[in-house]
Amino acid sequence: MLTTPSTSKSPTRTAQILLLLKSLSTWLLNETRNTLVACGRQTARMVNYCRCLLRRRFSSKEVEAARFSFGQKAFAAGLGNPQIRARILAIDEQINNIRAQKRSSRALDTEHRKLVLQLADTSTESETQPNHEPTQLQKSQLLHREHQEATRVARLELLPQQSSEWMRVVLGYSCACCLILMALILITRESSSPSRRSLVTGDDQSDTAKIQMQTVGAAEATKTALPVSGSTSFTVPLKESERVTFAKKLGKDVIAEMPLRQFLKEHPAAKKNLRESDGRQKRVAYDTLLFTYVFRDDKLFFKSFTIPRYEDYFKKDHQKTMECLGDPDRDLLTDDERRDGVLHHYAWWVTECDLLIRYVVQKKGREYHQIYSIGRISVLDEGAE
Repeated sequence: MLTTPSTSKSPTRTAQILLLLKSLSTWLLNETRNTLVACGRQTARMVNYCRCLLRRRFSSKEVEAARFSFGQKAFAAGLGNPQIRARILAIDEQINNIRAQKRSSRALDTEHRKLVLQLADTSTESETQPNHEPTQLQKSQLLHREHQEATRVARLELLPQQSSEWMRVVLGYSCACCLILMALILITRESSSPSRRSLVTGDDQSDTAKIQMQTVGAAEATKTALPVSGSTSFTVPLKESERVTFAKKLGKDVIAEMPLRQFLKEHPAAKKNLRESDGRQKRVAYDTLLFTYVFRDDKLFFKSFTIPRYEDYFKKDHQKTMECLGDPDRDLLTDDERRDGVLHHYAWWVTECDLLIRYVVQKKGREYHQIYSIGRISVLDEGAE
């Protein structure tokens, strides 16, 4: 007897909740549709108003051109105010004298145009059009008045008339602005990270042109190829495959032994580095904005480049480099380099792809200069011998 009322009320509550949710969802759908419709209508009204403004502006220019043409006809026919015609004649003579002296007559041209328009206003259409047919000036003035009336009507209908429609328009535009802002933030974050990585990995060397070099002193340490001793011992990193992959990306053009002719074709603005070039060893070097390329027997065997970074970006790139290359095979930092602001000077011998990688970090003011040098071990060893 006591349980019957509770069991009978439970389905009723559930039905009420379902009915409430259904009505709420229906209301939300209707409001969403009404908001979209209100925003669409408001956008159409604004577009129509802007189009009317442009048409009115163009018709105003056409009226002025027609007035000027009518004023010239009136001047040629000797009609209109005689004083204005006399002033126009005097200014025409001054303009001809100035142009004969090959000087600028802009101020007189402006004054001449104003006088011709005044002459058109003082003349009548019937004096130049005896057949009483509509002239170009009358047609353009009529069209301009129509555009003015259309602009006035569009301005009156520009804003919503009801408060509910106002609220829907404000809500819809606010949501649209928030979505656009969020999309821009996401796009900016996604695009900024790959661009920095591309400079480190060498995937897109054209991106380095966007970096402005303020100092080049740090790059001088990487201009000369290093002689490598064959008796150097090193420890095998924990992630050998990742080191090799990173080294191949960093020095893919060195591994491929890019021909000198192809390099000059891809970098026509490259300048020859006479200090690093050596005719006796058949070695020639070229400098681009941030890179130095060294060729031997017309084949690329060494390159270096410098990336200036502020502290936040430098920490991310430095951590990425060390994670990919692992523990350095040798720490080459000297006391003289420390006095010059050099923080790190590491070297890796990646024998799997015959590459020597040097990595130098030098602090200059608020900037950290990351200097990468990549060379063929076999060619460097031959040069050392």
